[in-house]
Amino acid sequence: MPRMNFSMQNRLFDPEHARSVTVIGVGSVGSNVADMLARIGVEHLAVVDGDCVESHNIPASRFGIADLGYFKADIVAKRLLKETGLTAKVERRYYEGNDRLKGSVFSCVDTMSARMKIWSAVKKNPLVDVFIDTRVAVRFFTVFCVRPSVPEDIAHYEQFLYEDAEATGQSCGAHGIITASAMVAAEAVERLCAFWSDGNIRLQTEGLVGGARFPVTPHN
Repeated sequence: MPRMNFSMQNRLFDPEHARSVTVIGVGSVGSNVADMLARIGVEHLAVVDGDCVESHNIPASRFGIADLGYFKADIVAKRLLKETGLTAKVERRYYEGNDRLKGSVFSCVDTMSARMKIWSAVKKNPLVDVFIDTRVAVRFFTVFCVRPSVPEDIAHYEQFLYEDAEATGQSCGAHGIITASAMVAAEAVERLCAFWSDGNIRLQTEGLVGGARFPVTPHN
């Protein structure tokens, strides 16, 4: 299979900077994140999701009608191999926080309880260089990009962890449109590229789809 040609993006991001990535949750945002990671030059990618494609998933994601009923992780991996030549590691399960994570980690999950399980596995984990958490509520989004072993980053991120009961009306994926999914995925992958390229960290970015983006507590 021919290799991807990255010559047009080299001045924007050098694929040589890419590291291994785990994407937990490959629904609306996560399926777009995985696709973008493959297209910027990531060669070692794991996708983790125990859910299957349902009809309401299709409009806001990278899935199609023919994918109905199949594991999301399988479909994402199959599409990446066909379209980019990347062989992703597939884990058909919900992440429960029982195993050690490493590399760069994306949280693209629906609930705060799921985020807390992922955070418990990355916090103060020297094998994880950066943790990126995406959150979407209709057209409002937040992207966190933190170094899980840096005390200042930990303190900032943990201000925004709370129980599911407090997140009424804010569940990621409760309402979805492809414009929001793609925009949030792009912002998250861009944050990762900046970190890989020069160590730049923007702890929190939020905004509205179709509106302005607001960096919150920029940190270098």
